[in-house]
Amino acid sequence: MDPLRANINGGTEVEYFKPIKAGDTITTVAKLADVQEKKGKTGSLIILVVEVKYTNQKGELVAICRNTFIHR
Repeated sequence: MDPLRANINGGTEVEYFKPIKAGDTITTVAKLADVQEKKGKTGSLIILVVEVKYTNQKGELVAICRNTFIHR
């Protein structure tokens, strides 16, 4: 493994749909939503987008979080 390779936080986006209240039971489901390879000045970049959906005990969608990670 190359010690100069790095993982970089490319950003986080959160959408809120319903309030979360004390006592709620929140369930999360994560999936790899997108993978792209791009060429950068120092070589290849792998861009990963992970999407996490949050639902409450009623099965209602309360939020979606999308995290972008850049691996070089």
